[in-house]
Amino acid sequence: MDYQVNTKFKVGIISPEYSTREKYSYAFVHARAKLYIQRGLEVRVFVISKEDVEYVFEGIKILKQPSKLLKESIKSFAPDVLAVHFPKYKIISMIQDINIPKVAWIHGHEILWKFRLGPSKNIFDYIKKRLVLIPRELYQICKVRKFLSRVEYSVFVSKWMLKSAEKNSLKKYRNAVIIPNPVDTNLFSYKPPENIYQAISLRSFDNTKYGLDVAIKAFVNVDQASLHLYGQGRFINKFVRLVKKIRSNTMIVNKSIEHNKIPDLYNNYGFFIAPSRVEAQGLAMCEAMSCGLPVIATNVGGIPEFVRDGIDGYLVPHDNPLELRKAVLKLVSNPQQFIKMSHNASEHIKNICSKKIVTDKEIEIFERAIKKYNEN
Repeated sequence: MDYQVNTKFKVGIISPEYSTREKYSYAFVHARAKLYIQRGLEVRVFVISKEDVEYVFEGIKILKQPSKLLKESIKSFAPDVLAVHFPKYKIISMIQDINIPKVAWIHGHEILWKFRLGPSKNIFDYIKKRLVLIPRELYQICKVRKFLSRVEYSVFVSKWMLKSAEKNSLKKYRNAVIIPNPVDTNLFSYKPPENIYQAISLRSFDNTKYGLDVAIKAFVNVDQASLHLYGQGRFINKFVRLVKKIRSNTMIVNKSIEHNKIPDLYNNYGFFIAPSRVEAQGLAMCEAMSCGLPVIATNVGGIPEFVRDGIDGYLVPHDNPLELRKAVLKLVSNPQQFIKMSHNASEHIKNICSKKIVTDKEIEIFERAIKKYNEN
């Protein structure tokens, strides 16, 4: 007799951090939690923390506790399945002996080498890189490699992410599925761009992987278009100085935008700039496309799986301000082609990343994981 899954099951979500009213971090995890609740699932989020805090954010109950307490809280909630996002070694150690079916989401840095052993700043930096960072990252990759082999399913947001994970961990994951991060295409609804000469990028300023320095350099001596960079983070002063130094036609906006207000912001712009050096998917980029913003992005990582060169925008080589500038000028010089790309971008994201499509796939994976666990 086939095992029948109860569609009203409970889902425990585990994440290294979570959104609050003050900071909208890990928004793609929160978006999933809301979608699950809309489908009638019971959801609770668990976060390892030094503090013991419980709060509710937009209808989602979040529990932040030290590992030992959190482990008991998970058992007390008794979820039918655990959805594990960014399985860091501390999370893996906490849940590895909890006898509940598990589905792991791999988003990027938890399984990829994040640094390069280039020139060191000083002797202490040299020692730190070799005695601390390398062993720690090696330990993390070994832990997640073993963990992914034991969970019922592992989810990757792009084909590139899966291929890179297998290359970095030297292992094939037979239980892997590809499901992109969801886009709320109702919230990020299509509107024809009103200002095709105004570009936007909405990114974190906490690292250089998004290539914002490349974008700034690309808008030097560009009178036909301008760029606004929205975000917050430790490199903001560096970017502000770069804009002034090279006189880029760029404005830095030191501001965090609430997720439900982003569509209104996008509607004031014509196209999105995504010059990333590495990117598993690019959720902000996909949300901008859903609103009808063509994209100029680098041909790296999972981006080509979401942006079709010459159809939704243009793909350019990474770390190449000149090619990025050429693409900008090409885009804004043909208004008819621009509008066509705008429509294409929105329809494409609706067809591959809409919340219904993604949620259907993820709930199916939960059901299959529960069934697989009960059959073993």
